[in-house]
Amino acid sequence: MPRSVKRGGKKIKRVTKNLGNIANKKKKAEKNKKKLRSACHQLVNVWDKKRTLVQNIEDSGLAFDVNKSIPLKQDFRVGIDQLPMELGDVDEAKQKGTVKKQRDSKKIAKVIGGLEIERQQLEKKQEGRKRTLLDRDVQFCIYMLERHGDDYEAMSRDKKNLFQETPKQIQKKLRIYKGSPYYQALETVDS
Repeated sequence: MPRSVKRGGKKIKRVTKNLGNIANKKKKAEKNKKKLRSACHQLVNVWDKKRTLVQNIEDSGLAFDVNKSIPLKQDFRVGIDQLPMELGDVDEAKQKGTVKKQRDSKKIAKVIGGLEIERQQLEKKQEGRKRTLLDRDVQFCIYMLERHGDDYEAMSRDKKNLFQETPKQIQKKLRIYKGSPYYQALETVDS
């Protein structure tokens, strides 16, 4: 019997782990935890790591708690509401707010503007792509509508149906045609 089996198996050289490497991995993991993961790029750009979640969201011009931002009942302010305001400068100063609020208003405008641009891009994507028909398909649709009206079965059996389209395929093609500017132009000419 071989010696390695008798004496507890083959001796394997032990590999020591590089402790410096492990420390670097831990640091990277901590950094990644601190990073803001959000689909909203405007929030990522103005996010301040030193501030809390509520403070960051309110600084960006968004409402963290809707109930607090738009209260149902306005509180009565004892000293302010009882005195009549006659000075115009005080009203203007109140409208402009503090220096900090004026600085933050630029940040708020940037965030809100970015969100509106994103919303407009999403709306454009949701509209879907515009489908157009080839000229031969437009002529085919005009011929079929004049000849058969809305009878898709008869259209599928017609001799001009060279590609042997099914009634469902013809129906889909006619639906696209009716949404096209060709059809609308013909409708205005006919009426």
